[in-house]
Amino acid sequence: MYSQFRERLEQRLQVFQPQAAPSRLPPLPEGAEALRQALPSLSQLGLGEPLSVPASAFPFYGGEAAGQARLRDYLWASPALRHSGEGRDRLIGSEYSSKFSPWLANGSLSPRRVAAELRRHEAQAGRNDATQSLWLGLLWRDFFRWTLVRHGSALFRAGGVKATRRAPSQLDGRFRRWCLGRTGLPLVDANMRELAATGYLSNRGRQLVASYLIHDLQQDWRHGAAWFEEHLIDYEPASNWGNWAYLAGVASDPQRGRLFNALRQARAYDPDAAYVGLWLPELRHLPQQLRHTPFLLPQLQLQALNYPRLEQIPETWRPYLPRAA
Repeated sequence: MYSQFRERLEQRLQVFQPQAAPSRLPPLPEGAEALRQALPSLSQLGLGEPLSVPASAFPFYGGEAAGQARLRDYLWASPALRHSGEGRDRLIGSEYSSKFSPWLANGSLSPRRVAAELRRHEAQAGRNDATQSLWLGLLWRDFFRWTLVRHGSALFRAGGVKATRRAPSQLDGRFRRWCLGRTGLPLVDANMRELAATGYLSNRGRQLVASYLIHDLQQDWRHGAAWFEEHLIDYEPASNWGNWAYLAGVASDPQRGRLFNALRQARAYDPDAAYVGLWLPELRHLPQQLRHTPFLLPQLQLQALNYPRLEQIPETWRPYLPRAA
């Protein structure tokens, strides 16, 4: 379990300084020189130039230099790491979390360098909730990697590493609507559209849409994990499939699976419906108190907005509906 992993690791772990880059590399294998050629351009690969998305929570560039710059900025220049009360659960903006994951995923940034730099920051400025959260994120990343090493292909099965537990295995049109951001629940749809447009999603958003697919829509969690695999710019097999299995309750943790009250999450983490308005233009001009609950509108008005009606309102959502409802 993660708690045991973390406890044992923190008792004995020493993070050594990352090694400096070598001054030179060994020679290429014989005959390799003849195979060298310039990297293809995007047009040669049949791709157009990437378009920027102003609303993206990840407005950064790829590559080692960009990753190192983000590490320096976040730990030393940005005030975000010292504002421990404002955490990773925010949905809009680039500073509510480190955003290191895409560079870590493709090897442009070393987790050892992140850990060493974090310790240096704490030695100078002290530890707080935000620095601890970043450290725990690194531990979760390692935990999922070792879970994959230990359990192998079992992590990709319907029952996960708990072969005796059955997760939902059905797949129907609700999965397609979830992919398209057309479920009828605005916060879920906004997150899914951000994912499709940018390849990035907040930690809170990932947990919310995964829980909704598994527990509310009762769909096969593996298809959700595969959708994330196809779209995330920070995709890593262990972290992606490990997190999905954890939320489905088929990972090594003893919990059944994390079930979120989606409307409660909307009220808590997008109280003014700004995030929904950012990614769902069809709802942007609704009164603020209705942006999270357009399913309460008359059918003709909802059709005019070209937004789908929610199939069913769970009883657990009642406390979070507008009072007039």
